[in-house]
Amino acid sequence: MDYTRPAEIIEVKYLTRLSRHRADHSRRTAEYARDLAVQYGLDREKAYLAGLAHDIAKEKQDKKILEYALLYKPEEIHEDELNLPLLLHGRAAAGLLVRDLAWEDEEILDAVTWHITGKSDMAPLSKAVYCADFLEPGRTFLSDEFRREALSGDLDSAVRTVLTSLLHHRRLKKHKPCSHERELMRSLGLGEYL
Repeated sequence: MDYTRPAEIIEVKYLTRLSRHRADHSRRTAEYARDLAVQYGLDREKAYLAGLAHDIAKEKQDKKILEYALLYKPEEIHEDELNLPLLLHGRAAAGLLVRDLAWEDEEILDAVTWHITGKSDMAPLSKAVYCADFLEPGRTFLSDEFRREALSGDLDSAVRTVLTSLLHHRRLKKHKPCSHERELMRSLGLGEYL
């Protein structure tokens, strides 16, 4: 399938309305997700689209994030996400894609949804976008060596490295993992909280 037109729509309809910083991050994430898809044998164009769309709702107000999040698989929302709507900006982005563009590709929609917290039974494309969002080259607090090491094994190993690093940063800020992250930790054998 040719994904050129959907990418153009995301650029014009959503990225032009984001801050330059956020739009640039989304483009870098899309490119990095495409690279990871090639490395791990996934659909590179779907990875690119999911990366491009992953943050289209991030700069919305909490009320709008909640409204849009309810448009895509609301039954999977946990209470702790309702208490911190920013955790739902990926699901809200998927909701916007469903509402505005009538997207039905669950593989892409799920990758957009789970890029923040991850999920214990994520599909490979979701794992690639989850990693790309954290590891993209604009994240200047990460070294190229860290990126190479994170991606030196299989995709589950990369997810484990990314999650461990995210949890370390959160612990420094005294933030606890949300329920989806705790489920992902257990599925990866990381225990309850590092």
